[in-house]
Amino acid sequence: MPKIHVDTDLIISLSSDAMRKLRGISDTRSAVSSLKSSQDSRILARRGIGSRLSNAVKELETLDQRIRAVYGFAQNAMDKYKAVDNSLAKEAGNIGQMRAKLASVSNASAKQSEKPKEKTPETAKLANLSNTSAKQQEKPKEKPAETKDPVQAMIDNLSKDTSLKLTKEKKDTLVYMAKLLLKEGYDPRFVAGVLGNILAEGSVGMFESSNYKSNPKKEPDYLKYMDKYHDYRKDYSGKNISEVGIEKTKELLDELEDEGYKGKFGLGCVQWTGERTMGLIDCYIKVCGEKGFPTKEQCIEAESMFILQELKGSYKNVYTNWKSKYGNSKDGDAAAKAAGSVVCKEYEKPKDPNQAGIRGNNAEKIYDVMMGKK
Repeated sequence: MPKIHVDTDLIISLSSDAMRKLRGISDTRSAVSSLKSSQDSRILARRGIGSRLSNAVKELETLDQRIRAVYGFAQNAMDKYKAVDNSLAKEAGNIGQMRAKLASVSNASAKQSEKPKEKTPETAKLANLSNTSAKQQEKPKEKPAETKDPVQAMIDNLSKDTSLKLTKEKKDTLVYMAKLLLKEGYDPRFVAGVLGNILAEGSVGMFESSNYKSNPKKEPDYLKYMDKYHDYRKDYSGKNISEVGIEKTKELLDELEDEGYKGKFGLGCVQWTGERTMGLIDCYIKVCGEKGFPTKEQCIEAESMFILQELKGSYKNVYTNWKSKYGNSKDGDAAAKAAGSVVCKEYEKPKDPNQAGIRGNNAEKIYDVMMGKK
C-alpha cells in the first residue's frame, strides 16, 4: 500500500492566500453594493441593471461564504490529520511485536496440522452424506415467476401507445413527467390529470405567439405591451428557448420583473407566465447553465422538474384537495377525469372555462392507456 502523506505546510500557505483574496472579494462586494445604492431608480430599471447588480452582490456573498467554509474545513482537517498521524506512529512499534507473535503461533499450528488424521467409520459416513448433499444442491432450481413493477408497467403502456396519436416530442414529455410523478408517489389517476393538461397546452420550451394578424382584437394586452416595448414579435414569438437561449430569456424576464410584469408571455408545455416563468428559468439554468441552448431532452427535464417543484411547494394543495375528494373513489376513470379538471382550474388556470372538461376527458383517456385498457 502506498504511503499517504499530506503536505500541511502547503495547505497552510494556500489557506492564507485564500483569506487574503477573500478581503478583495469583500471590498468588491461593498463597491458593487454602493454603486447600486448611488444610482437613480430609472437607470436601475433599464435593461435589468438593478437586478443584475443585485445578482452580482449575491454571487459575491455566496463566494465569500464558500471560501470561508473551505478555510474552516482545511484547518479542521489538518488538526485531525496531525492527531491521527501521531497516534499511528505510536502504534507502529506495537504492531511489529504483534506480527512476530502471530508468526510464531502460526508456525506451531502448521506443524501440528501436518500429522495425518485416522479415518473412523463415523467420519466416513459424514463424508458420504456431504457428497450426496452437494450433488443434490447442483440440481438447477426453478426460477420464481417475475412480477413486473406496476409503475414501470404504466410507463411501458404509455410509451407503446398509439391510440392517443401523440407526436414524438409530446409522448416523450408525457412519459418523462409520468415517470417522475409516479416515482414520487403520486396517485396514477392524478398523474393522468396532469398529463391531460400538458396534452392540451404548448410544447416544451415554446414561447407564446403574439401573431394575431388575422384577428388583432384578440391579442391580449400583455402581449401588445411585449411587442411594443421588447420587440417580442420579432425576437421571441413562436420560437423555442432552444434557439433563443437561456441568457437572452433571463435578461428579458429580469426586465419584466423590474417593470412589475406589465408585459408577460407564456413559456413551455404549461405556458407559465409572469413570476412563475422566473421559477421555470431557474430550473433551466440548473439543467444546462446560464448560457445554454437546451436540447429537447433538457427542456423536458427542466420543465418536469419545475412542475414537481410547484406541486410540492406553492401548489401542493392541488393534489391534497383532489385526494380528499377522489382518493378513495373506486371509479378510476371518474377520478382521473376529475383530476384533469382540478389541475386545470387550480394549477393551469387558463382563461377558457371550457378547458376543464376537455382536459378531464384527456386525463381519462390517458389513465386507460396507463392501466392497459387500450
